[in-house]
Amino acid sequence: MFVIIRCTKDGHHYVHTDGQHDMVFTTEAAAEAEVSRINRFGTQHKTTIHSEFKNTRQAREYCRNIGEADVPN
Repeated sequence: MFVIIRCTKDGHHYVHTDGQHDMVFTTEAAAEAEVSRINRFGTQHKTTIHSEFKNTRQAREYCRNIGEADVPN
């Protein structure tokens, strides 16, 4: 399973969706094709492909943990 994690300019990380559901890909080539499609729109969000998650819940948890780590105490 491959998931695309996107990051905004202000450091907010999130799982790429189709507007309603998290998108997952069975091959890295399919995920790369989606990243290419996203980039054609001229997005300013950084995209990375991850394969270490067993489900999208883990991916969303990862995004939340990154956000909490970036917040100063």
